[in-house]
Amino acid sequence: FEKPKGPNYYGIINLESNVESILHNTINNIQLICDSNGIDLHLNSIIKLNIHNKIVIPTIDHYLYYILFEILKNSVEAVRYKSNPLINVTIKEIDEEWILIKIQDNGSGIHENDMDKIWYYSYTTHPINTSEIVEQTDFSIKSPLSGFGYGLPISEIYINFFNSSTHNIKIDSNNKRTNVYIYLRNIRLTCV
Repeated sequence: FEKPKGPNYYGIINLESNVESILHNTINNIQLICDSNGIDLHLNSIIKLNIHNKIVIPTIDHYLYYILFEILKNSVEAVRYKSNPLINVTIKEIDEEWILIKIQDNGSGIHENDMDKIWYYSYTTHPINTSEIVEQTDFSIKSPLSGFGYGLPISEIYINFFNSSTHNIKIDSNNKRTNVYIYLRNIRLTCV
């Protein structure tokens, strides 16, 4: 068993995860990927945050980071070539038990025939250009923005693992926008 990292930790569970702080860290790291790949997007100007209150929940920080990272990368890829790229992120308490994170982008959306496929491992709507990465073997040095096809399926596993239920990520899309709804259980835990 892992010892708590401080009074707010129970093993790897942070009893007071700050969702906004994890979101900002995610945005900063996606910006680094954009910069390293020569993608001329300034995320602080295209991602609009609408955070109703300071949201603090018990969760595994790196699981929540991974989920936000993968879904926001998808949105960034979707708006990458738009003349007016926009991503709205809303975080709010629905009730005492649930937190909602809504990520909306104004990309061209996901084709209706592909909606079921996005949950399959290795399915991607933006394949990696392998000719650009033939020499690249270490993705910790330089990583493509998208193309592996593992982000959504693994995100669903992470969120369902902690929420103890299924289908906590919902997606609706048309040719003008995509909405991703992430539902987080707001379970109150205390260390004994």
